[in-house]
Amino acid sequence: MRRVALTWSITLALATGVGCREPLAPPCPPGAECANHPLAAPGDNNPTSSAGSSSSSADVTSSTSSSSGADSSGTGSGASSSSGAPSSSASATSQGSSSTGGDSTSAATSSSSSQSAATGASSSSSSSSSSSGVASSSSSSGGGNLCGNGALDGEEACDDGNLTGDDGCSAACAPEPGWSCAGAPSACATVCGDGLVLGNEPCDDGNGSDGDGCTSTCGTERGWSCTGQPSTCAPACGDGTMAGLEVCDDGNNAPGDGCSDVCAPEAGWTCNGEPSLCATLCGDGLTAGPELCDDANLDNADGCDASCGLEPGWTCNGQPSACVTMCGDGITAGPELCDDRNPRDGDGCSGECFLETGWQCGGSPSACESLCGDGVVVGAEWCDDGNALTGDGCSSACFAERGFICVGSPSACNTWCGDGTLADNEECDDLNPVDGDGCDDFCRVELGWDCRGEPSACDGECGDGRILGTEVCDDGDTSDGDGCDEACLVEEGFQCDGEPSTCTTTCGDGIRAGDESCDDNNTANGDGCTAGCQEELGWECSGRTPSECEPVCGDFLRVGTEECDDGNTMSGDCCSSRCRVESACAP
Repeated sequence: MRRVALTWSITLALATGVGCREPLAPPCPPGAECANHPLAAPGDNNPTSSAGSSSSSADVTSSTSSSSGADSSGTGSGASSSSGAPSSSASATSQGSSSTGGDSTSAATSSSSSQSAATGASSSSSSSSSSSGVASSSSSSGGGNLCGNGALDGEEACDDGNLTGDDGCSAACAPEPGWSCAGAPSACATVCGDGLVLGNEPCDDGNGSDGDGCTSTCGTERGWSCTGQPSTCAPACGDGTMAGLEVCDDGNNAPGDGCSDVCAPEAGWTCNGEPSLCATLCGDGLTAGPELCDDANLDNADGCDASCGLEPGWTCNGQPSACVTMCGDGITAGPELCDDRNPRDGDGCSGECFLETGWQCGGSPSACESLCGDGVVVGAEWCDDGNALTGDGCSSACFAERGFICVGSPSACNTWCGDGTLADNEECDDLNPVDGDGCDDFCRVELGWDCRGEPSACDGECGDGRILGTEVCDDGDTSDGDGCDEACLVEEGFQCDGEPSTCTTTCGDGIRAGDESCDDNNTANGDGCTAGCQEELGWECSGRTPSECEPVCGDFLRVGTEECDDGNTMSGDCCSSRCRVESACAP
């Protein structure tokens, strides 16, 4: 309605030749000098005007009177919407009367007045009279509302001294939605809490509460972002400020750093401060951030240490982490008793990293060696008889001793008869297991034998009366000179037979032996050595092989080649010292 009244006012002003002048001023009062009034037309030096002017004035007055029954608010609105011309005000008043329920006669009268004013504008004198008439009409109406003058006139609810919109007081001098105006000139402020974002308000969420993103003074709270009317506010995740339902805000929207892109702590993290500093929560069973494992505890030596790092020799998987040792990596960890950097059995450390029977392991990686003396033959051991003694067949280093053979675990060690080595209870060992050679198949010295050395050299036992081995005779003793010497060999000049051996000399063999006093290599008598190898009377035999016998001169016995024997060895008594007849005494 106000916009229509304004249009009529402008139309009337153009028709009467009245220009729009700023600023607006109150109409010239009746009977006053209006020559210098801002709304006076040129030539208006006198309040008395021509007949045409009076007629025009009468028409406008009639129009104004006719509209007196109109709603006064329409009048105020029309006045505040006009461009400032009095005729425009009258026209607006007439239009307002018609619009607000005035009778049809008033509407017609208003229209007739407007047309009369337009007709009067056809000539300069008529224009002047018409303009004067408009001024009289405005004056006779008792004064119009002048919106924009900073004064609250008539029905104006506000007047902020301008006709600019969106500042709280509209161009019609009415408070704009969402504003509250007071004073003259009016000071307008937005109404915070009405859901309308106006003026300098960055937000308005329709309430006057703090803590929901938009303050009670319609300011955006720290850490929030608000949009729309009424404002919808949400925490600004990623700005480093915790607001609303945010449990953390680390200044970014990147996931995987403890605070998610919706500003909630990620699983396995704990966050504090603004901006939030997030750290993994070691021991909660969730592997997060730099954690390599999390086994839901803070214990060491179980694969995942108290800082959720992998311990040497372990591998961990899952959430919470299940950790197992890596047998074969050379690191003894957890239940492992050894780890020799390989998965093989039989070397002391099994494929499951447990100690094998008979071994001892130490170090990392484990170095394993057999445990000699435990009765278990393993590794490089040749035997293990359950002790660390020597001389029993298995040495203190678990090697079979010379002359022994060991079998079983624990080892049973026995001498190896026939290997030429005297061991343990062997009496002999002649490199063979044959009987009858002095050393039997159990390496015992056979009866009548004597075995010495390694391998054993066995021979008959001389002097036992048994002829064995290399013995030629055995007379039951080891004396020389009886025919069978100390080595049981027949002595020169003897002949031995039987066991024990009976040894006799062989007279006539030229060898004096035994009880022979001579042996002249024959068994003839009369040559100094009898057939029984005894010296004959008057003879002397010497030497062994064979004996040489000569008569004994001077024994009164003439034997052999002696010519005489006078019982002495003196010459000159007819029988010389050589038992020869001296020539002087020869017959």
